[in-house]
Amino acid sequence: MGDTEDGAEVEIWNYVFGHSKIAVVKCAIELGVADVIENHGSPMPLPELAAALRCEPSRLHRIMRFLVHFHVFKQQPIGQHSVGFALTPFSRRLIKHGEKSMVPLILLNSSPILL
Repeated sequence: MGDTEDGAEVEIWNYVFGHSKIAVVKCAIELGVADVIENHGSPMPLPELAAALRCEPSRLHRIMRFLVHFHVFKQQPIGQHSVGFALTPFSRRLIKHGEKSMVPLILLNSSPILL
């Protein structure tokens, strides 16, 4: 397989699993992750974020790890031995009543009817 063939295969995988990104972003919106971090005012460690969202920490950790990987949120050091989740320009658009919120558009385009 040449580079062109490899690129085609990667592109197909992107199409097949392209819905994963929007599904996880939609989950973050429905949980209110960006809103909670914004209201907290500083990076939030996972246990605090999970408690505020009333979410099981190991499941939230998987969601946040995915979102950090795709630069939706970022991790920042808190003290010497801990990290917290912080907003990025992308996640600021996920604040439900934020100035530049894109939540309605994302929820519309990720609705079962449109998918």
